[in-house]
Amino acid sequence: MLEIAHIDPTPDAHTFHVVHPRGVSFNALVGLAASWLNVPLVPFPEWLSKLSQEHKTWSDLKRSQVDNPALRIFSFYETAPTGPEWEPIGSARLDTSRAVRVSKVLAEGAKPLGEENVRKWLGAWTSSGFLPPRRKKTAARM
Repeated sequence: MLEIAHIDPTPDAHTFHVVHPRGVSFNALVGLAASWLNVPLVPFPEWLSKLSQEHKTWSDLKRSQVDNPALRIFSFYETAPTGPEWEPIGSARLDTSRAVRVSKVLAEGAKPLGEENVRKWLGAWTSSGFLPPRRKKTAARM
């Protein structure tokens, strides 16, 4: 961001989307998280339906949010826009071409997100108490 903060904006380059310029499949990242958490990977609509059922059936929502952290932001998942112009879970697709054009770091130094990033995110969320401790694997996985 420092690189971009110090440039003189031109009329055609005054807005920069400073997001990761190398897209990675959402399913690839979620698949890594599912494996790390030892839970099955299911399609988003199926997962949301099960989460909705759980949201409706818990009598003690506060306790259920401890057991299932996704319930803490259930309304976000439920109202997230979908379609080709949206990233999974309702984030707008952003054009990074201007930012990449003026930032050497974004153009050359930004490695695609991968397993190491997912492990760090999950480790931080576990350390903070947002996620429960990692489950031990109960069956062999391929």
